[in-house]
Amino acid sequence: MIKPKKDDEAAELEISPSAHNSRRNFLKGLSIAAAACSASLVTGCLPDVKAESGEKFALQWKEYFKKHYRLMTQQEKEETVARLERLAKLQSGLDLQISTRAPRENVLYGYAFNITRCEGFMECVAACVKENNLDRKTKTQYIRVFEMKPGQLDPSTGDGKYFHEVPVDNKFYMATQCFHCENAPCTKACPTKATWREPDGIVVVDYDWCIGCRYCQAACPYFGRRFNWGKPSIPKALSRQPDTAHGKDGEMHILHPADPRGEAPGLR
Repeated sequence: MIKPKKDDEAAELEISPSAHNSRRNFLKGLSIAAAACSASLVTGCLPDVKAESGEKFALQWKEYFKKHYRLMTQQEKEETVARLERLAKLQSGLDLQISTRAPRENVLYGYAFNITRCEGFMECVAACVKENNLDRKTKTQYIRVFEMKPGQLDPSTGDGKYFHEVPVDNKFYMATQCFHCENAPCTKACPTKATWREPDGIVVVDYDWCIGCRYCQAACPYFGRRFNWGKPSIPKALSRQPDTAHGKDGEMHILHPADPRGEAPGLR
C-alpha cells in the first residue's frame, strides 16, 4: 500500500479559515432552527397549521427519537404505544389496540404443520391476508404454499406460484412462514438488532429500527420475511381495524406475522 507523503497529509488536514467560518455558521443556523422547532412544540405555536396537524407533528417528532424497544423502560413503552395509537387515529381514523405485554414465563411457543393434511387450497393464505391487513396491491402474503414432488423438503425446489386445480396426484403441499426458529438466522443477519427472539420463543421485530437492508429476508430459508415498499392498500370494508399491525404509513419496513400470543402485533 502506497502511503501519502507528509506534504500531502498536511494538505489533507489543513482547513482554511473560510471553511471554519462556513462550518460554524452552518452549525449556528442548525442550532437556531432546532431551538425554534422545540419552542414551537412546547408552545404549540406552529404557523398556519391546525391544532390536529401540530399534534401529529409533535407525536412524530417524539417517535423519531425514541429508543430501541428492548432498551425502553415500561413507562417509555406505554408512552410509545399511546403515541402510536393516537397517530393511527389522526392519520387513518383507526382505533388500534397495541400491547406491551412481556414474554410469558415458563412458556415456550412452537410451530407445527401437518404436511399430510394440506391439499394446497391456500385458504390459510387468504385468512392470514385478511387477519393481518396485508397489502392487496402488491399481494403481500405471510404464508406461502409450495407444491412439492415426493422426496423433496426444500421449498426452493417447489412451485410456490401454482394456479390449477388441487390436489394433484403424486404431489404434496408444504406451507412456509415465520417458524419462530430456536436458532433464527434472521436475528443474526440484522445489523441493527431490529429483530430478536424472546425468551418464550417468539421472534419479533422493532420496525422503527429496521433500515431496509433485507439481510433478514435473505437469511431466512423458509421465505418467512416480506418487504413492504410503501403504504399498504387495504379495502376499508375488509380492514380488521383493532388488529392492524404497527408500521409507518408510506415508509419501508419489514412485515411480521401476528403475535402467536393472540394479541395485536404492535411492537411485539
